[in-house]
Amino acid sequence: MECYYCKGDLQEGVVPYFVKRKGYQIVIDRVPAYICSQCGEYMFREKEVDLIQEIISLLEQKIAMIIPENLNHAYICNDSSDIPIHHAL
Repeated sequence: MECYYCKGDLQEGVVPYFVKRKGYQIVIDRVPAYICSQCGEYMFREKEVDLIQEIISLLEQKIAMIIPENLNHAYICNDSSDIPIHHAL
């Protein structure tokens, strides 16, 4: 395969995926992708795009159930050093 932007060679690898939406952020550290060996641009396969969209959709549904509409932030954490989603009152 060749890069859409520079026509360089695409090689399989992994890249981080980050999205910030509606007051929350998601980071997936290692998503399979095709990475250009020349310019570094990357492309996800349809399978990974579909799974990421499903994760976001499910997360939005669950967040809507626990976070009031007037609260404008939430943190999604993956280890104990991060700020939790919610502090108990």
